[in-house]
Amino acid sequence: MHTVYIRLRIAVNTILYSETQEYNADMNKKSGKAVHNPGNTVAARLLSKLMQADHEVDDNENKLSELIEKRLGKRVPQPTIHRILSGESNEPRRSSIEPIAEYYGISAEMFYKEELEDNDIALAISSSESNRLTMLFHEADRRGRDTIMAIAQIESDREKSKDPFLGDSVFDVDAETKLSKKKK
Repeated sequence: MHTVYIRLRIAVNTILYSETQEYNADMNKKSGKAVHNPGNTVAARLLSKLMQADHEVDDNENKLSELIEKRLGKRVPQPTIHRILSGESNEPRRSSIEPIAEYYGISAEMFYKEELEDNDIALAISSSESNRLTMLFHEADRRGRDTIMAIAQIESDREKSKDPFLGDSVFDVDAETKLSKKKK
């Protein structure tokens, strides 16, 4: 099971990291919705990008506060999240940052860095998405876990072979064919 878990994480991280440049450009053009204009602090920029990438939070401070409390049993009030996002809080308290970092599955230290590179943001988002997928994997029934593993294997094989005929998506025709063969 440990090998399967590692393979799954590698596949997810590879997929997410390779799409980072497109993702960053798309986030700035997000249609139909105002995107936070984060303050000029590392914590503000990082939290803003994480919230934008999180489809469950959907860039909503209240929703993030509620989800942290629901999943972790820890409270980070919406006004605190707002102060971090706006940059009003230059050096947020650890008691506020740690639950946010735990929710996103990243190190709290990332919020306190002197500078934040695009690669740091990409890795944070990748880690967050990987942790979410791992959580979903553990919550899924047997069939769901089998499907996730089949997709991870397909993506892993595609990355290893760099086969140009597999296309850009795990849901292309070749991938669906492989997935249905794996289920049989």
